[in-house]
Amino acid sequence: SRRASSALVSMAQVVIEHKKGEVNELKATLRNPAVDRDPEKKREVVKRVIAYMTLGIDVSKLFSEMIMATSSKDHVIKKMVYLYICNYAATNPDLSLLAINTLQKDCRDDDPMTRGLALRSFTSLRLPNIVEYLPGVIQAGLRDQSPYVRKTAVLSCLKMHNYSADALASSDMVNQLYTMLRDRDPQVVTNCINALNEILAAEGGMAINKPIIHHLLNRIKEFNEWSQCVVLELVARYKPESPQETFDIMNLLEERLRHSNSAVVLAATKVFLELTQDMPQVHAQVYARLKAPMMTLIAGGVFEQGFICLKHIALLTTRVPDVFAAEYKHFYCKYNEPSCVKLLKLDILTAVATQATVPEIVDEIAEYITEPDANVARAAVAAIGKLGVRVPECGGGVVEQLLKLLEVDIDHVSAEAIIAMKNLLRKFPDRIERFIGGIGTFFRNIDEPDAKVALLWMVGEYGHVIPEAPYLLEPLIDNFAEETSQAVRLELLAATVRLFFRRPAELQQMLGRLLDAAIADASFTDVHDRAMLYYRLLQLDLGAAERILCRSEHVSGQFVEEVPSELQDRIFEEFNSLAVIYGEPSERFVKPELLQVRRVATNGNGASNGAAGHAGAGGGSDDDESDEESDEEPTAAPPPPPAFAKSSEEKRTAQHAHDEHCASLLVTLLHQLTGERRRRLLGKLAEGDCEKLERLLRLHFSYTERVELAAEAALAVSEVGRGGEEDEDELDDAVYLARTGAGLRTLQLVDTALCYVAGSRAKPLLGRLLHGLYEGGASLHSVWGNADEHLKTCDGGDEPLPDAAEQRSVSEMGEAVRALLSRYKSADDAEGEGGDDRVEGSADAAASSAGPE
Repeated sequence: SRRASSALVSMAQVVIEHKKGEVNELKATLRNPAVDRDPEKKREVVKRVIAYMTLGIDVSKLFSEMIMATSSKDHVIKKMVYLYICNYAATNPDLSLLAINTLQKDCRDDDPMTRGLALRSFTSLRLPNIVEYLPGVIQAGLRDQSPYVRKTAVLSCLKMHNYSADALASSDMVNQLYTMLRDRDPQVVTNCINALNEILAAEGGMAINKPIIHHLLNRIKEFNEWSQCVVLELVARYKPESPQETFDIMNLLEERLRHSNSAVVLAATKVFLELTQDMPQVHAQVYARLKAPMMTLIAGGVFEQGFICLKHIALLTTRVPDVFAAEYKHFYCKYNEPSCVKLLKLDILTAVATQATVPEIVDEIAEYITEPDANVARAAVAAIGKLGVRVPECGGGVVEQLLKLLEVDIDHVSAEAIIAMKNLLRKFPDRIERFIGGIGTFFRNIDEPDAKVALLWMVGEYGHVIPEAPYLLEPLIDNFAEETSQAVRLELLAATVRLFFRRPAELQQMLGRLLDAAIADASFTDVHDRAMLYYRLLQLDLGAAERILCRSEHVSGQFVEEVPSELQDRIFEEFNSLAVIYGEPSERFVKPELLQVRRVATNGNGASNGAAGHAGAGGGSDDDESDEESDEEPTAAPPPPPAFAKSSEEKRTAQHAHDEHCASLLVTLLHQLTGERRRRLLGKLAEGDCEKLERLLRLHFSYTERVELAAEAALAVSEVGRGGEEDEDELDDAVYLARTGAGLRTLQLVDTALCYVAGSRAKPLLGRLLHGLYEGGASLHSVWGNADEHLKTCDGGDEPLPDAAEQRSVSEMGEAVRALLSRYKSADDAEGEGGDDRVEGSADAAASSAGPE
């Protein structure tokens, strides 16, 4: 970095004044024999050319003169000239050919620095016609005596792969790279690992076996920190052959856990966790062994390093909070730490707290409410509430602390304390007695919407034991139009309705005024719709409305946030990566093509068909079996199941249930809504460039394919099992059951929703629907066929439509779709025999005939 800074300062001293004729003057200067004889002057001229190039000034006219300057013995001049040639090679391919002979000559120079610079520049020219020259110079570089040239040649193999993968595959360079894993220079070995992983990414990355891994581990002390991380990442992919080998590897890496570099420690931690995932008892001991190095790293004094280690500790505490429970004092916040570190420490404190340590932790966290950063103060109050939920035995002390915080004259602290109290009451409703006395004061002093929502929830849930509850709601009802928060309006509606069933005499008139105001005010669609729902429920059946709206919201088990989630499992699989820092799986922030390569590389030992063939060459193994089996095509080992994830079948079943539930809700709403309300619901499908409609179309195509494949599989099984003699009715039943299991009901529900879209006569939606079906190779006829099958089942089967209004909605939709299908057919006939254009034209015609937008 010091050398780079010196170069920048030197570059800044060059006076850059681009005047007319300046480039011509440089050209004349480069041709001046006097300058050519003086290395210092020539260096200054070349430096000026590079400065111009860096500023974006076109100096390509100097290409011939700069190529002639490569004859200099000065390494500084050579480096700048090579930089110039690589920069302008793509725009001057013909002139760049002049440099090939010079570069080839420099690749055979006596000075290893010159050879390395020439090789690096030669392989960076980005010219298609130099590929034929590369194998020779790269092969020579791989055999060079200088480690600098060898490590440059290794990376040149990767550049050649990017230019022409076929040219590299036809050479023997990949096998040479495997052989060079035993090179005496550690940096050469590291470059070989990186190059092989990228070159063989499509085959699963570099192939690894026992000789390779043990050789690298025995030499790991020779590598620098970053090279050790590369080796450890490779070891994390290795699957030992026996428990004894696992213990041998862990013994070799024991010292890496005491390394001063946090990257090495975390990489070794990942190795330990991966190696022992199939050994539960040892895996538990590994967590305990990792505690000391992790605690050492967070005490290093560097905030950035501490934050990364704390992120990994927070992930570990989701699985083994007891391991760090005794070290809770290490997670107390320091005054000079950045806010991100303080917030993370608060999360860890809530995770590792026990019944014995909660009182002390609560007292410590209570000191943080005066933090200048409001986010830290809010998080401190929320952490106190979480401790009361997580450790019920200490709930009394937590409630007392929250009541003290409610008296603090800091608005955001009081607001957050009310929210924390709400969460406590959801879990332990018996603690409302300590809170009843001051609830009226809080209503007058709290302005934050989230805190108001929490207070309204308490009034709705416990209004029967709060004497003044109706009169706390009355000012808010009278000033309903002035309330700007949608969340507060919704909670006010819910609380008033719930309290009405418990204290009807006092709330009847208030509820009527509130419903009138909410229904009349169209500023918030959700508030208007909720008010209409409550009004019709009350109008239809008071008993049913009470059963629906007054169900208890108390949580008997864990909150959703406390339950171990699949997301945490997926992040844990990517330990020691950015996924832990971001708190998201890598597919959410990595490009799909790169993610696919990474997934392939982490499936097992990287022994894919192509890579497995190279493993013997680089592993140093002398087994006779490899020669005997060389004529057979090696097969890749199946990837191991994810370490901490649900099975694929469980995920698929859960996804099917979710899709069916959402589709059922949508169809039910479309059945029940009429007129303007249905048009508003369908209008939501057009939001975001018809994003929701596109989602429905994707579901249609996905489930259509699944159902068809299931039907074909059932037919095939029936023919094989019974020899084609199975009774026809039994065969139909088998096919129907297979289709149903594959998601037939979900497909029918989705297609029913699409038919409502088609029958809505909304031109943008209809056009997008028809074109989407056409592009996917489907048609409105098939969609209507599935929907019609579902509607007939509802009409005469187990799920009849409940009232005449829904039957009328379905009938109107069916008539509209059938009319559209007839226009669709007539448009097809009018177009005549026009192939794909005919089909797309018919879609346009049908859409245009749908009426006004």
